[in-house]
Amino acid sequence: IYFTSYELGFHRKDRRDVVIFWANFALTFINNAFQICVTAIQVYNQTAEHVKPGSFFEVRSLVRFAKEHALARNVFLMLNPGMFFVGNLMCPIMAGLVPYLWNLFLMKVIYIWQCLPRPLLRCLRVFLPWAPLSIDRYPVRFAEKGLEGMELGLPWDYAGNIMFPTVCCFLLPLSSPHIWQVFRGLFCWAAFYYCFCRYMHLRFFRAQYYTTRMVDSHVNLAWGIPLSVIASSWCIWALRTDRFTFVTTAWGKYALTFGAFCLSYLLWFVVYMVKVQPFNRHDMRWVNDLEDPPVEEVKKSTLYTWFNCNPVYALKCKHLIVQGNESQWNRAAKVFHGRKFDNPIASGFDGVSV
Repeated sequence: IYFTSYELGFHRKDRRDVVIFWANFALTFINNAFQICVTAIQVYNQTAEHVKPGSFFEVRSLVRFAKEHALARNVFLMLNPGMFFVGNLMCPIMAGLVPYLWNLFLMKVIYIWQCLPRPLLRCLRVFLPWAPLSIDRYPVRFAEKGLEGMELGLPWDYAGNIMFPTVCCFLLPLSSPHIWQVFRGLFCWAAFYYCFCRYMHLRFFRAQYYTTRMVDSHVNLAWGIPLSVIASSWCIWALRTDRFTFVTTAWGKYALTFGAFCLSYLLWFVVYMVKVQPFNRHDMRWVNDLEDPPVEEVKKSTLYTWFNCNPVYALKCKHLIVQGNESQWNRAAKVFHGRKFDNPIASGFDGVSV
């Protein structure tokens, strides 16, 4: 998904990240829905006794309780610990250590040892990231790119953060003691995932910029899906307790449950788009004024502006001039084209500064 989105040629990175998020969410949704459906079919076909479609909305059927308990148990074993913890723990190994050792091995085989025939080395060159066309020299910059870590993938993280609550809330209509255990596992996963992301984002992934709120806004839209699943669960339990007596047929109850899901998501979508207005730039005008001040205002409070963002140069000016006394400033000002005390040399405001 990442390489396909990268090759589509998006003009803005945030729009590419939105496509990656929805594609990953759709993929994980289809995958988990398929697994749950297969599990449900296996559970309901274990016995030869036929289960009526309307028995799902009954509370006096022991067969339904047995089937739901078995389904909840299988989904609980599928989530905990496999989906909650194992995949995350394998990420540093499969996405960090293994690619690093493999790429380092290919670099040595192709460009240092050259222990294979040249046609075979050209075939191995295809599997080496950032490898040039020549097999005689591997530039240092390309080698650094080939060994660097993977980028910070918030769209991938967001897809799982929406999917896990959705799967857990899907189990709410089932009658089983495993339901609260599933949500206990979800709580433990949330605490573990917070610490895990702190380590991965700060120590494992390479630096990555997310400068807009586009991805966050789409994630908030997707958050309406688990909320809508909860609304449909309310509708199911209302039908089971005879709160809605105007629906008598089984398919009518299923249609009412699906309608509760759609109405809940529509309510979330409308309230979020009308009240919050995430894609309207005018509602954040005061924030934009703070985030995008004019050059003259930035020059008064900082040692850098948009014309000069050299961190090393700004750091040298910080310790050479701002922390020194006025006599040191006067001596430094004579060196730097006679600037006055109120004009930092790193501001880049005039033509003689860098």
